[in-house]
Amino acid sequence: MIRGVRAVGIGLVLTSLLAFAGSGPTQSGKAAPDAASKVFAWTGVTRQPNGVEVGILLPSQRPDPAEYAREIRAELGQIQLKLSVERDFQGAQADLERLWVRAALQDPYPGQDRLILDVVLVRANLLAELSSPDTALQVLAEMLPRKSLYPSKLGDLVCEPASARLMELEARITSDPVVVDKHLEIVASLASNVAAEPSRAASPELETIIRDALNGHRYDIVKDIGSAAIPILEQIIERDLGAFPQSVDQDPLQILMGISERRAREFVLRHIDLDRYQWRKRVVRAMLYQGVLQN
Repeated sequence: MIRGVRAVGIGLVLTSLLAFAGSGPTQSGKAAPDAASKVFAWTGVTRQPNGVEVGILLPSQRPDPAEYAREIRAELGQIQLKLSVERDFQGAQADLERLWVRAALQDPYPGQDRLILDVVLVRANLLAELSSPDTALQVLAEMLPRKSLYPSKLGDLVCEPASARLMELEARITSDPVVVDKHLEIVASLASNVAAEPSRAASPELETIIRDALNGHRYDIVKDIGSAAIPILEQIIERDLGAFPQSVDQDPLQILMGISERRAREFVLRHIDLDRYQWRKRVVRAMLYQGVLQN
């Protein structure tokens, strides 16, 4: 279903797909920022129930970077074993969330980018299997903790704003071909599910993907989603029937005609009495572009 979108998919993955919500992590000695998009990293400090902070409080307490990397990798292996053998999805999900925050350590360690990527991919696969594709998409778009993805139950892990190094690392991981492929796989699954149930309202995550693709001039993505995009395209066109996009390539009406001439015809007929020159001109332009008048 998804054809030729790899080249444009990287840009889409980099876009935040869903609105941020929820409460953020605790900052050591600072009030938690209000900005929902704030990106965090773990300081290495854990706050105990009595308020006492333990962990990397002094430079001399920093762990050996190589040993820390091995520790994170070993814990990820144990979680994967829990998933494949014990099938303990809920327990594995909680362990993964905690490991994910710990992998996003402010201090660098060997292979940190690969470890964060591997933890995120396991989380995305698990969430997709638990029928939470919207959250899985957000996990793939946000490799480091944010307000939306940092559960309040992990508030004992004291965090602070991520460094420029970690921000660059996140951008690099997010555009990794493995992440892009997984993202498109979930998008294709969402589109297939909506197409199989035409009476069901379009999912918010799919609507966001389509709107972001249109805003970013990534029209191939919308075309490849196919019939699942039709209700959303109709809503977008109906919202401003007097619009006349500068280029026919950018016109959702033209894209709708390319996906389904029947649905486009029905849509135009519903607005046949609209006495607007721009609308009629827009319809004719889209029909000429799609070759409808030649049939």
